[in-house]
Amino acid sequence: MKRSILNLLLSRLAFPLLTLVFISAYYSSLTKISPKAGNYPKTIIAVVAVLLAWTFISEVRQWWKEASNQPEQKESGAGSAAAWLGKVKENRHSIYTVAAILIFLVIIPYLGFFASAGLFLISLFYLLGIRNHLLIWVLAASLVLVSFVVFKMWLSLPLPEGFLF
Repeated sequence: MKRSILNLLLSRLAFPLLTLVFISAYYSSLTKISPKAGNYPKTIIAVVAVLLAWTFISEVRQWWKEASNQPEQKESGAGSAAAWLGKVKENRHSIYTVAAILIFLVIIPYLGFFASAGLFLISLFYLLGIRNHLLIWVLAASLVLVSFVVFKMWLSLPLPEGFLF
């Protein structure tokens, strides 16, 4: 029982903890840019940190509630592969999101930020189950346009440029 509770807790807290590590690393890299340009990323980091704390607390509370109601179980070797595949299927949206982010980071130097962001958003919306093509294209174009206005026009930040943009 202790092992399954630990696995449950780690699986629920892995994303918030990894996100915290990445935003901490990003925050430390903000010392190299001008203070004016660093205001927006620092604000986003503060909001994400608050949301991570909220997620962390709610996940621990939910885990505590489930752990206190969960009867003691013995893990069987035959069912563990099926249970693992069930967990993968249950968490497929998270897996899709992580894969899309990794691909996005790889293609940014080649396509540039805006083209990569558009492809990232279109593919992520589709993978997460949105099937209305018009909605996907409008949302992706709107978000890329907002990114352009905020980063290029308002903050005058140079974004990665590739062969296309």
